[in-house]
Amino acid sequence: CCVHAQSSSADEPLAPQGIKICEVNSTTAQIWARVPQQNADGTPAKVRVQYWSPATSAGDSATRLTPWFSIRPDNDHTVVVPVTGLLSDTKYQLLVDIETENPKAVQFIEGSFRTAAADKIADVTFTVVTGQRWETRDHEEGQQIYPSMLDLKPNFFVHTGDVVYYDKPEPEAKNSELARLKWHRMYAQPRLVKFHRNVASYFVKDDHDIVKDDCWPEQSYGELTWAQGVAIFAEQTAAPETPYRTIRWSKDLQIWLPEGREFRSPNPTPDGPEKTILGKEQWQWLEKTLGESDATFKVIVSATPIVGPDRSGKNDNHCNAGFKYEGDRLRKLLADTPNTYVACGDRHWQYASIDPVTGLREYCSGPTTDKHAGGWNQSHYVEDMHKFLRVKGGFLSVNVTRDEGKPTITFRHHDVEGAVVNEDVNSPTSGSSSAIDN
Repeated sequence: CCVHAQSSSADEPLAPQGIKICEVNSTTAQIWARVPQQNADGTPAKVRVQYWSPATSAGDSATRLTPWFSIRPDNDHTVVVPVTGLLSDTKYQLLVDIETENPKAVQFIEGSFRTAAADKIADVTFTVVTGQRWETRDHEEGQQIYPSMLDLKPNFFVHTGDVVYYDKPEPEAKNSELARLKWHRMYAQPRLVKFHRNVASYFVKDDHDIVKDDCWPEQSYGELTWAQGVAIFAEQTAAPETPYRTIRWSKDLQIWLPEGREFRSPNPTPDGPEKTILGKEQWQWLEKTLGESDATFKVIVSATPIVGPDRSGKNDNHCNAGFKYEGDRLRKLLADTPNTYVACGDRHWQYASIDPVTGLREYCSGPTTDKHAGGWNQSHYVEDMHKFLRVKGGFLSVNVTRDEGKPTITFRHHDVEGAVVNEDVNSPTSGSSSAIDN
């Protein structure tokens, strides 16, 4: 599909970052847009969404139209338009209508997505990425992984954080204006614009998306405060008010998106029962929702590693010594919940590993480009944990399907061009096959 634009300046679309289709479940979606232009009298532009399902047996082909929503200048000229009353496991087309009045300017942006299947049997594919910087891009129109992922036609996408790196050059973002500039620039790239108007997305924040490396609450970065960092992430990604959430995507798949920054103890705090990354309320939620789920497969998509291994010099995640008490507790909870797996980000290399104590499996997506990879030596293969190791960029895909009634979940590591470099097939009864590339 295309972006159709008619504006007072043909070279400047009203919405230079296009749209993001966010927080999709079986009945609703949130459509994000940013329109920096406004009317001559200073009043904001307005946005509405037309949506329909083309020729489905479900009979939801009637076009519906949301009310007009005003762009919020106090929220970086962004808007989130709720799309509601959707049918599960159904493809929808969108036409996002953006207008200013004086001077008159109009832009239409087409998009599409598929709703979650809830508790129906359905094939589901999703992709996971981490770590993208302007400075480490591998193409002038955006990272190569985006067209590579789009070729897979994923049902949805999860970005596990380190989206724009406030604390790195190009320039360092030590105030809210520069922090937002990094989002504007990254998401105006043509490849990212095309991807995000055709794939449902969830964003999980990590340290570089709030203030700086390995941060915890109330820290700052120059003039950029913790509260500003949290708010800017939400305004740029349509993140929900409660940052941790779970989405049932089919009878065989439920995902969890935990929050790893807002509720954590300071990293230097001595380890013990009170030291936490998740916080008490999130722990209760995680235990409750895992216990209630009857999904065949459960996938925790974590911003940071839970199994590892990680470098001994780090002290910021559940596989580091500084959070060992909660890490042991979390690994046991997940391993004791049948058919539960971890997909994670944060680390700048790809790996598949198994916790030698609990047997919990973890798959790290690796960074978005080869130029962004590093931090681990390819020869440092930890025999009792690693099942796959590759110090390169790329992404992770997860596919849940049934063959003759038997469900499987397959984790694949891809290089930046989309080629499969590792594959691990799991069933709820027979364990997993060996990787194709160790």
